[in-house]
Amino acid sequence: MEPQGPLDPQIYWRRRMAAGGGALVLLIVLIIIIAVSCGSGSGSDSDDPEDTAALPVTTSSTAPSTGADKSDDPEATESKDPEDEDADDDEKTPAAEPPPGHCSEDVLAVTVTPDQANYEVGDKPKFVMAITNSGIGECDVDVSEHLRGITVTTLSGDPVWALWDCNEPVEEEIRTLTPERRQISYETAWAGTTSVLGCTPEERQPVEPGEYAVTANLGTLTSAPVTFNVA
Repeated sequence: MEPQGPLDPQIYWRRRMAAGGGALVLLIVLIIIIAVSCGSGSGSDSDDPEDTAALPVTTSSTAPSTGADKSDDPEATESKDPEDEDADDDEKTPAAEPPPGHCSEDVLAVTVTPDQANYEVGDKPKFVMAITNSGIGECDVDVSEHLRGITVTTLSGDPVWALWDCNEPVEEEIRTLTPERRQISYETAWAGTTSVLGCTPEERQPVEPGEYAVTANLGTLTSAPVTFNVA
């Protein structure tokens, strides 16, 4: 349609073109606004506090386990150091038992008694060694000569005489201790002279006056020392 009016027709065409261009720009702007609105609406789910409840809860897998959890799990066993297991095995291992029928050391007692409390130089004191079973049952005890010993020392512990210094123990002996006969004893006479291991009679000298102590032993069992005087 040709423009009509008092003005130049080109002016009217320019006005139409300007109006059409403005409308086109407005349409483009509207399209962009609609597109942006749609895009932002689809990405707003993470900002909605109600949507977070639908997310998987991951803290349960990393939460620290309690003692109750370990006890409910049959495979949740506590690892142990091999040395600790060896220590436990040692604690469970019973102490070595004596042969069947033999007395254990914890039921045996050894004592020694001089026949006097005072002697003169040149006297021959007698010592009685006693072995007693304090248990309630019957048992055997090895009282072989090489296991029985009697020793005289000074009060400071210096050796003076020992039973087997100058003699060789040879006798083997097993004795039975019963509830009726709990004790056996041995009497030994001391010449009142000194001795050293492997000595000869010529090397032995009479002891000097003073106070002395005597002890007896059966293997590793040792009696309490008993003192006596030589004047």
